[in-house]
Amino acid sequence: MVRSKFYEDKRKEELFGRYLDKNFYSALNAYSSQRVYEKDLQKKGVDLILEDDQGEHLVVDEKAALHYMHTNINTFAFEIFNKNSGNPGWLYNPNYLTSHYLLAWPHATDTSVPSSDVFCNNEVMLISRKDIHKILADRGLDQEKILDIFYSYEHEWSRTESFWCKDFGNGITLYFTKWLKEQPVNVLISKAALKKHAILHKVVG
Repeated sequence: MVRSKFYEDKRKEELFGRYLDKNFYSALNAYSSQRVYEKDLQKKGVDLILEDDQGEHLVVDEKAALHYMHTNINTFAFEIFNKNSGNPGWLYNPNYLTSHYLLAWPHATDTSVPSSDVFCNNEVMLISRKDIHKILADRGLDQEKILDIFYSYEHEWSRTESFWCKDFGNGITLYFTKWLKEQPVNVLISKAALKKHAILHKVVG
């Protein structure tokens, strides 16, 4: 089992956040944005507050597939459960304040350079947390059901040293990454399913 990539990931997230502030949020006509720097709020899924013309606030958690730059993946991973700690993942965690996710599939010209200027042609999607729950609920899935299914296959995933997956069909896959320290249990949802519910969807240069 490898060590956690938490601190390495945090640095990449900070750089990508700067990129989004400069190239995405500043160009939004329908929303004003305010980045959140309080650590306690960040730990509760609050990276940014968007406010529309009617004064409605969107509490945004930025999620970027930074491990998969340049791979053109057509899904996004939503954390259901952390098997190592026993804690719920961010999608269903009741302590999280998130109302919306800013999902991103980043690309960079040079991943070795610690700068926000290396990011380019990044696909982003703004979608509500409730709509993610609805996508799964429409297929008869919620946190409890997903975990029931996961543990019903313990005879399979207990034998693997790397990862295990179970295809639910309709663009949804259960995915367990055993080699990571956190041992996350995720659900992968296809871009096609996500696009149907997205508030915003664009490629940022």
